[in-house]
Amino acid sequence: MAPFARFAASPKPPRTWVWLAWLMWPALAIAAIVTAADVANAIRNSPSASAFMRTHADEIGTLAIRVESGGDTTAYNGSCCYGVLQLNTSNIVAAGYSVAQYRNASLQDQVNGWATIEAQALNDPVIAQLQNMSTFDGQTVDAAMLIACVQIGQGNCRTMVNSGRCNGFQDANGTTICSMAATMRSAAAGTGPPGAGTGTGTGTGTGTGSYVPGAGAAPDQAFEQGSGLTMSHTSESIKMVVAALFLVWLVWA
Repeated sequence: MAPFARFAASPKPPRTWVWLAWLMWPALAIAAIVTAADVANAIRNSPSASAFMRTHADEIGTLAIRVESGGDTTAYNGSCCYGVLQLNTSNIVAAGYSVAQYRNASLQDQVNGWATIEAQALNDPVIAQLQNMSTFDGQTVDAAMLIACVQIGQGNCRTMVNSGRCNGFQDANGTTICSMAATMRSAAAGTGPPGAGTGTGTGTGTGTGSYVPGAGAAPDQAFEQGSGLTMSHTSESIKMVVAALFLVWLVWA
């Protein structure tokens, strides 16, 4: 009777679903999908955002959803850039984060980091050069174009301006500063289709942060358009679930 009494008196083990929920929490936290309005509100609430950025927060929200990440705060473009607004690695470090910290940061923290870099980029002389033009290659020079200029990289923007043509610079996806600006305008007007994101990423100086995807970028974008998730995001989630189930089995054993 002693062994039975000892077993009966021992603490009741936690239910499997409790362990599973606890172990899968990191995987669940990965799935952080936000809206353009969420990003715009984060810009308005950011202490790092300039008055210009707060005034044009809606355009930035559109940039995040329609051009960059589709609203996934953990997005990675397979090449250089991370987060809802696709900040490149060097700028993430300059903003005070490691890549892992930034990728898993809250929307507000990501926006704060992005706004810190953006505020510096908006002081680049190429911005003043564009502002002194009423139009560029048939497009109105407005806030959307200025935001696109620094987002794709000031160096790349300078290449475009010096060429006098919108396609004076374009990334490997064919995205130009003008097409990025047009997407922001059309989406704000409610006329543009939802985008899966091209992940250009904010550049610095020479624009080294602009997105130049590798050979695997096209399949990843096709997968994202069909499923609503990136391949890297899905792979991480599967790995976390498998690890969680394995640990649950170990606990049960």
